[in-house]
Amino acid sequence: MIHIIAYNKDNYAYFVETSSYNLLVDAGNFDEISHYLEKYNKKPDYILLTHSHQDHIADGLKLKEKYNAQIIAAKATALDYMDIDESQTHKLGLSFLSTPGHTEDSGLWLLNKADKPLALFCGDVLFSCGCGRQFQGIGENLYKAMQIITQLDERYLLCCGHEYTETNVNFCRELFPHDQALHHYAYEVQSQRLENKPTLPLPLSKEKRINPFLRFNEKELWSPIAAQSPEDFVIKLRQQRDAY
Repeated sequence: MIHIIAYNKDNYAYFVETSSYNLLVDAGNFDEISHYLEKYNKKPDYILLTHSHQDHIADGLKLKEKYNAQIIAAKATALDYMDIDESQTHKLGLSFLSTPGHTEDSGLWLLNKADKPLALFCGDVLFSCGCGRQFQGIGENLYKAMQIITQLDERYLLCCGHEYTETNVNFCRELFPHDQALHHYAYEVQSQRLENKPTLPLPLSKEKRINPFLRFNEKELWSPIAAQSPEDFVIKLRQQRDAY
């Protein structure tokens, strides 16, 4: 069972209940996250920090101490209060794929049970109908990250770190106004947001159909941004999103 916890303006944390442990994903706001946990009588055994930006890790230590939980993070995050890195998470059904670019420690955390895909916690690497801003330069790393995601099992439930979907959809529809997948998704997203419902999580199978950043091999999408190759398409699309 995966529960979504909204905090700050548009951040999402996730509380995951498995048969053997409870996992909190991201910890950027002690008051709002602990309020949710106390309200629903939930206690994390582990706290997974997706990457080192403050809106995701700021209160990791406070939440660790309050709930006597162990902190999981990528080795590259290098926190002095971290207990477990990706080399030690196999026993929890968690694996990590490094995709630097948004931060040096950005990556994809995959949760599986008996080899069955359950959830993909991607932090700010991917958003619905978008991807994360590249603070270390837009280039080969961004394209590699999108390639890796397209190759993942479609049964994963996509759990992103922010509610950026409506803005991302509006941006993409302006570039690709005749794309039917985006057209239908836009109405769905608009209805969800009008009711103040989160657009996440959602099946990766669906995201692969609607997110242009993952559809870099569809040459009909290249012409609006004068792309010459799949990598060129991803880079130019991110550059246009930065300016949106």
